[in-house]
Amino acid sequence: NWRIDKIALVNPEASLAGQGVWRTGDASRTSLSLRLDSSDVGKLLERMGHADRVAGGTASIDGKLAWNGDPTALDFASLSGQLSLNAEKGQFPRIDAGLGRLLALVSLNLSEATATGYQFDSISGGFTVARGVAHTEDLKIRSSAAEVTMKGDIDLAKESQQLHVRVVPSVRRGVTTLATIVNPAVALGIAVGQAMLKDPIGQIFSVEYTVGGSWSEPKVDKVEPPPPAAGSYDPSQRY
Repeated sequence: NWRIDKIALVNPEASLAGQGVWRTGDASRTSLSLRLDSSDVGKLLERMGHADRVAGGTASIDGKLAWNGDPTALDFASLSGQLSLNAEKGQFPRIDAGLGRLLALVSLNLSEATATGYQFDSISGGFTVARGVAHTEDLKIRSSAAEVTMKGDIDLAKESQQLHVRVVPSVRRGVTTLATIVNPAVALGIAVGQAMLKDPIGQIFSVEYTVGGSWSEPKVDKVEPPPPAAGSYDPSQRY
């Protein structure tokens, strides 16, 4: 076995640091602990041949990965490990490709997304990887328009997904503005309540979807809420 004491790669947009073990021979396998920090995700992806996927943004990725083969030959079919992602203040400028297309399809503010791309305040989540499939329970994308939460599987080799997506629109700003016109004291109470209770009005208008298909052509289906339980109160039956 070869012990890899230090990996250090630096370019103007990012730095990669790591260490690990390379088991040589017929059953070659690489195991690495890695950390990637990027000061400009858009330029980093452009350098890697994926231009126009993201504009700007900072990000860090921490994790441990292992795969069959040499350190320089990543094998998705055998890839396993854990990763955590945190990104801030970027934009998906193209809503016709990749994650930008998915967000545009499920966004409750599609007209804004179409005009300007999809801006995000933060992206965070953890992933468990097994045989090239990354599973997440807590991927969150926050923007001024909505909070998008994703759970499910992302196949890195096949570039496809099976996800359950929940979109909670951010109505805090509009509700508070309307209340200010009516009564500033009421507006203050609403603003405090929205912050402490994590935007309960937005939760009421949340929408859920299932997302399958490929990254380039995601298939999005709205999840209809279950019918009310038998004997429950239905306001439409009052008259």
